[in-house]
Amino acid sequence: GFVLDSEFPVGSAINQSSYKKKFTIGISGKSAHAAVSPEKGINSVKVLGTIISQLPTGKVENDSVINLAFISGGGSTNVIPDYAELKGENRSYNEERLNELIKKIEDCSNTEANKYNATAKIIWEDMYSGYQISENAVCSDIFKSACRKTKIKPVFVKSLGGSDANRLNKIGMESIVLGLGMKEIHSNNEYILTEDLIKAYNILYSIAVN
Repeated sequence: GFVLDSEFPVGSAINQSSYKKKFTIGISGKSAHAAVSPEKGINSVKVLGTIISQLPTGKVENDSVINLAFISGGGSTNVIPDYAELKGENRSYNEERLNELIKKIEDCSNTEANKYNATAKIIWEDMYSGYQISENAVCSDIFKSACRKTKIKPVFVKSLGGSDANRLNKIGMESIVLGLGMKEIHSNNEYILTEDLIKAYNILYSIAVN
C-alpha cells in the first residue's frame, strides 16, 4: 500500500509510525454557593488545574508526545464547579513506552484528585497502532525503484504522525506513506509547490506501471 499523507519532501517515505490513544480526564467535585458556603464545595476546576500543572506536554524524550488539547467544565461564577474535564492524546513509537505514559497520567490524576477529596475518572480511546516496515519490504522496493526511475534519491523516515497506513498495516497490508512536500500542514496557510506536485505524480506513475 501507498498512502499520500506526508509533509516530508518528495522522495521520502514514512516506514515507521506511532501508536496513538486519546484520553478524557473527568474530575467530579462538589457544588456549593461560592459566596455563602464555599468551604462546603470541592472545586473541580482547581483540581483539574493542579493535574494539568503536573503533566508533561509536547515531546517526551523524543519518542513520545503528550498533548493537552481541550478543557471544559464549570458554569455560573457564583457556584463552586462540581465537574471539569480535560481531553488530550498520547503518541509513542513504542507501545511499552505508551503504556508508561498512560500510567503516569492515571497516577497523577488520582493522586491530585485525592488531595482535594475529589474523584478522577480517566477514559481511554484506542485510535490506531504503530508500525515499522522494513526498507526491503515489497512496498519499499517498489517505492525505491520508482524514485530511481524519476532520478530522485529514496529516503526512509519515521513520524509520530498517523495516517491510513496505520490501519492498513494493522490488517496486514504492508504500507508506507509517501512524502508530498506539503507546507504549513494543519493550518489555514497549507500549500504545495507545483514542482513538488509534479515530482510526486511522476513517482506515483512509476509505481502504478511498475
